[in-house]
Amino acid sequence: MTNAPNDHDDAKTVARLERLAWLLDTSIPLPFTRLRAGLDSLLGLIPVVGDAAGALLSLGIVVGAYRLGAPWRVLVPMLGNVAIETVIGVIPLVGDLFDIGYKANRRNVQRLIDFVERRGQPRQREWSALAMIAVAAAGTVFIAGLVFLALLIWSVVTALLA
Repeated sequence: MTNAPNDHDDAKTVARLERLAWLLDTSIPLPFTRLRAGLDSLLGLIPVVGDAAGALLSLGIVVGAYRLGAPWRVLVPMLGNVAIETVIGVIPLVGDLFDIGYKANRRNVQRLIDFVERRGQPRQREWSALAMIAVAAAGTVFIAGLVFLALLIWSVVTALLA
């Protein structure tokens, strides 16, 4: 890397994103187990709104990676992790349990750390990457809402037929 102050700023940014991932994925020890959950798991208990809020917080890590110059090969899998966790997260109880085990934010920060450690010259960022992040965020929330709506309609129909 070419500029020591930028290296220091990058390290501070990565440390901040690591703290965010810890808060979202592993900040809460679950009693009588070795498992840990986070704020994302708690938010997921609130149907649709909580999952959407969790997705937006998770996208903060992706935006941080973008600002550090991460290329598409890093950003796309990160977006996929957020999408997987969000879409499965809208399924009541199953989604919350999945969130405790999957830890998309920890995965994404590790992917970012791997990128930062391997990069040589900083790459020029593409503005289209930021647009793709915004579209992915909107699409993820939309799909999560559709899944929730389908589950709600299914429960109403089965209740009426019972």
